[in-house]
Amino acid sequence: MEVVKNSKQVFPCSFNLSNPPNIDSSVTQSDCIQIYPGLSLTNSGNPITFNYLSSNLHYVDLKSAVIYMEGKIQKYDDKDLTTAENVTISEDIQAAIFSNCEFTVNAYPVYRSNAFYPFAVHYKNLVLESEIQKNAITAGLWYPDSTPGYSANNNTGYNTRKGITDLSKTCDFIRKPFVSMFDSPRPLPPSLDFALTYYRSADSFALCGSKPPSKSGSTVK
Repeated sequence: MEVVKNSKQVFPCSFNLSNPPNIDSSVTQSDCIQIYPGLSLTNSGNPITFNYLSSNLHYVDLKSAVIYMEGKIQKYDDKDLTTAENVTISEDIQAAIFSNCEFTVNAYPVYRSNAFYPFAVHYKNLVLESEIQKNAITAGLWYPDSTPGYSANNNTGYNTRKGITDLSKTCDFIRKPFVSMFDSPRPLPPSLDFALTYYRSADSFALCGSKPPSKSGSTVK
């Protein structure tokens, strides 16, 4: 092989660990997509699954994801509540309404709460300190009971929740998914499919009150 003197080097013959490779990148465009579950949400036996089919051009910022839900309390016979029923949602409905959560990437399970989901979510709410964080979770209808029991006397949290859900009024609540990967600052790279699945808790775990419907009970729909 002939070596030409003073020719430009094509590949370096040494590797300098003190100079890491350039990984600077910038976001040229961002978009927000809405993902809807496929099954009926009125049946508490159905899992709620959000499926995302990958794109080979886009990264996915899980940290910006939120779950938006609408619901109301009805009797099991699909009739609305009346003034005779003293029932509302639990103080942390986003934690109480789900018993388990699973997250898969390319059909491979990377997170499963194993029925500890309500307690993990509720614990995080209890340790929040900043006023910004506390105000943010009220969007998830987080209004703790100020006194034990479900009497209207001096229980401002219970009265607030009951005013929102009374007479089967439709209410909405917004919260971040409580999955560790959704807290990561790193986006998912292209060509990755993922699915987020929630399993409903028993209605008795998500509702509270001193006078539930006497005949058929009530459920969140």
